[in-house]
Amino acid sequence: MPGQQEERNKEVANIEQLFLVFECHRREIECVLSKDGMLREAVLESLNKAVKAIHPKLVWEIGPGRSKEFFLAISPSGNNSLLSTTERVADSAPQWESWEVLSAKPPKADWGFKVDWGYGCSVDFREWRYGLLALEEYNLFDVEFIIPNELKVLDKAELNRIGFFLLSSIVGEINVMRKIDSLFFLGEESLLAYEPKKLEDFVDLAIRWIV
Repeated sequence: MPGQQEERNKEVANIEQLFLVFECHRREIECVLSKDGMLREAVLESLNKAVKAIHPKLVWEIGPGRSKEFFLAISPSGNNSLLSTTERVADSAPQWESWEVLSAKPPKADWGFKVDWGYGCSVDFREWRYGLLALEEYNLFDVEFIIPNELKVLDKAELNRIGFFLLSSIVGEINVMRKIDSLFFLGEESLLAYEPKKLEDFVDLAIRWIV
């Protein structure tokens, strides 16, 4: 249909523009990553604008790569309906010698399992406890998080974002999207009911079962 073809052509043009913008800043970005520095605000704004032009809910991330020196991830923000879009972006990427382009955020390396989440909230995932429940009929998993009681003031949507961030950091965003069914957040009183796993044991289990 003409309308669909017009939208497709627009997406193709926006993807091409993203990689033109990235190429303009690529050497600077490589230098910043190599020195563990910070990107200039103008570079951040330029990349944000190019990514959001493809779809306003897409986000991006850069860092040390696995198969190449660096990675650029164009993320669907956990939205399964946008995964085909980010896959088209990754498939259209130039063949840079030092860069791999991914359709979702990869696992994080050496980040300490602690993050300043905003709202005056610092989250130390080493203080949480975990349960991984297999839904064998569907090849999916539920995850139970036992969290400090002070975090229970956060609403479920915010807790889901924090839980998704942690799981994506462990097993990669695409595995969370494909393998995790539900997240449950329990208070510290649940520690009396059963013996959940500490972070290091949960990480080993999640990598073995989910990846």
